[in-house]
Amino acid sequence: MAEKPPGAGSGPAAADLPLDVLVDNYDRMQALARHSTDGIIEVDERGCFLFVNNQAAELLGIDPTKALGRPMQGFSVHPDDRQEAYFEKFMEGIAAGKTTTRFEARILRPDGCWRWMESHFSAHQHYDGHWHTIIIARDITDRMAAEERLRQSEERYRVLAEAAEEMIAETDTEGHLLYISPAVETVLGHPPEYFAERFSTEHVHPEDRRGVTEKFEDAALRGKHSFTGPYRHQHADGSWRWIETEAIPFRRGDEQRVLLLGRDVTERHNIDEHVQQAQRLEGLGVMAGGIAHDFNNLLTPILGDASLALSDLPEGSPARAALQRIQRAARRAATLTHQMLAYAGKGPLQPSLLDLSTLVAEMMQLIESSVARKATLHSRLATGLPAIRGDAAQLCQVVMNVISNAAEAVEGHGSQIEIRTGSLSAAPDLGNNWQGEELPEGPVVYFEVEDDGRGMDEETRAHIFDPFFTTKFTGRGLGLAATLGIVSGHGGALEIDSTPGVGTRFRVLLPATGEALPQRADAGALRAPWRGSGTALVIDDDDGVRDLVRETLSRAGFLVICAATGEAGIKAFTRDVAAISLVVLDRTMPIQGGGEVLAALRNIDADAHVLLISGYSDQGIVSMLTDNGPIAFLQKPFLPDTLLEKAQQLLES
Repeated sequence: MAEKPPGAGSGPAAADLPLDVLVDNYDRMQALARHSTDGIIEVDERGCFLFVNNQAAELLGIDPTKALGRPMQGFSVHPDDRQEAYFEKFMEGIAAGKTTTRFEARILRPDGCWRWMESHFSAHQHYDGHWHTIIIARDITDRMAAEERLRQSEERYRVLAEAAEEMIAETDTEGHLLYISPAVETVLGHPPEYFAERFSTEHVHPEDRRGVTEKFEDAALRGKHSFTGPYRHQHADGSWRWIETEAIPFRRGDEQRVLLLGRDVTERHNIDEHVQQAQRLEGLGVMAGGIAHDFNNLLTPILGDASLALSDLPEGSPARAALQRIQRAARRAATLTHQMLAYAGKGPLQPSLLDLSTLVAEMMQLIESSVARKATLHSRLATGLPAIRGDAAQLCQVVMNVISNAAEAVEGHGSQIEIRTGSLSAAPDLGNNWQGEELPEGPVVYFEVEDDGRGMDEETRAHIFDPFFTTKFTGRGLGLAATLGIVSGHGGALEIDSTPGVGTRFRVLLPATGEALPQRADAGALRAPWRGSGTALVIDDDDGVRDLVRETLSRAGFLVICAATGEAGIKAFTRDVAAISLVVLDRTMPIQGGGEVLAALRNIDADAHVLLISGYSDQGIVSMLTDNGPIAFLQKPFLPDTLLEKAQQLLES
């Protein structure tokens, strides 16, 4: 009798059972074997078939009547699985005391298909003392295919998650993190292992935490596909990044899960903010420009008539002081309207080539006198700067506004204000701290003012360029708004760097032209008062402006015809075209504007001398001033002398 292997079980010998019991057991086992959905095989200790049921024969592709007594190695096992599936492996296990073993291998069917088979080998001692092996075989091809599909799906998911720029995380309904993708390090600066095992809003901005939590609960507890953001999440470097998250509920088996897709939208958010601010400023600019235009119409006769009245009064007249006060008040009002037009981007530009350091140096005496009681000024003005093209008067206003703003920010004696100029070989990356235009490629020239004052928080910085916003006890809140309008009108940008309790740095950047600066000319001698001749036609819908122009031109020797509408002006010009030597035309009028009237005048006489006047600047009418015959522009409000100077230049050109 063969020796019993170690670990084999023991029980009553078959010979000890009654014959009828043995027969019943045999019949029962035969019935179970034949009707089982699993394949059942019995082999002896040599590996030869002793029993094969129909299911096993079908699985192995063998004939059960011909297989009995033949060795088990006759069927085909996939080459990749033979090392695990060989029957000898089990026999070796029997010798080592293992009486059960499980194998998975691919078996070649008669139809040429490979089928996965799961086999359980179990050894038992026959009544004759020899060892037999029972093999239970099951076709697991479908299960293996499903597992392979799942494995491939999970591999695709892993590759996608690791390659995606978006952060991908998976949690259960209680917020326990089950997975977080490597992209989190790119977006937030922390490696995946940095984050706790539980979903947390610890690094979310306090003002945004409630909304983030509510949206997560919508997905985790209520099964809602939700979107969160943009909200602020702190980066490893301490900065705040704007994040947008999509929470997608799904089921994995019997468990509810939440898939979180997070993306960094900081750049998009900043662009949106710039666009919104630009739209807001544009709307306010339109309003400010309209108000300034109307005010300039009102100020023109006030300034002009006061000037005419002063010229008529003797030096000792007591009325002169009152008229001079009217003039001073009107000039201050005109300065305010110029600021409003500058904010609206419609300020008058008289560009020329400038050296920014020279412009700032010429203002230093005025600047020092205005801020000396509040702070000590230090200037470092670079020499040999590239030329810029700009309006000297407007850029002087920018310099004064920025320095005045710094003087208002310092706390008192001992405070320092640094004024610097310089150039850069290429336009810098201004990040999020800029306002104005996108700087073109190439060199730029800058003017900057840095103070050690109280600085600004984020909320204040967001509004400093809004018109009528001010942190001062007194003030109109137009200084920085006008500054932004002027800088934008020059194609430049403003960079702001401010920290509460530390100070603020304003830097104005303007594109360099690459042109050489002209030599300064000596001021010419004063000329005698100019007088004209012929007929002048004045077309303006504003009574005060029309009367002022009529009076000024009449005193200068013109015969003046006035028209209050464009239609009346065209008729008057048609009637007296041969006699009219000068036309003073308002650019903005109802029904027929200055552009339409000018076109009609040119159809009648292409060489007519036309002086356009407007409460706006000439920026919006460049096309009207180019290739349009003898023409000049004068902005309201103006003095009588300025009107005559423009008329003389036009008629003598």
